Amino acid sequence: DAIRWLKERALHAAFDRFRVNVHSKGSARAESFERFTREHAGWLEDYALFRALKDAHARIAWWDWPALLRDRDPASLARARDEYQSSVLRYQYLQWLAHRQWAKARAELRAMGVEVMGDLPFMVGGDSADVWANQGEFRNHESVGVPGDQFSEDGQEWGLPPYNWS
Repeated sequence: DAIRWLKERALHAAFDRFRVNVHSKGSARAESFERFTREHAGWLEDYALFRALKDAHARIAWWDWPALLRDRDPASLARARDEYQSSVLRYQYLQWLAHRQWAKARAELRAMGVEVMGDLPFMVGGDSADVWANQGEFRNHESVGVPGDQFSEDGQEWGLPPYNWS
């Protein structure tokens, strides 16, 4: 908890500095950030808004948010984007940093003849930006797991919503 707290403070400070000294001045670094947000808008906008809304609602599950936000009412989402604009921008910034660091690490390793690939999840968590933003693509009232076997007589309930393949 102490490390998480410290990292969050450091990242908040880095974002505040970026916003004041870089983003507002239209530098090459600011353009790199803007290019990233445009190129990744298909997932980044929902992700950043989801994280801002999670913070604003004491990190409770999205299905416990007010109905208009939970159900993604367009007018309510637009108001939330305005209200939490700074927080949304901060989460976009954090994803940009992570993306740049990941790309740099992969490039340096590739130069040494090593290939690294990212995680390929087979499912996503129910309380995630992916499920909230694409609710029709999941069977949200069901959960995957495995039946009992010699290792676990009761089986396992993973709490992950299956895809709605239809």
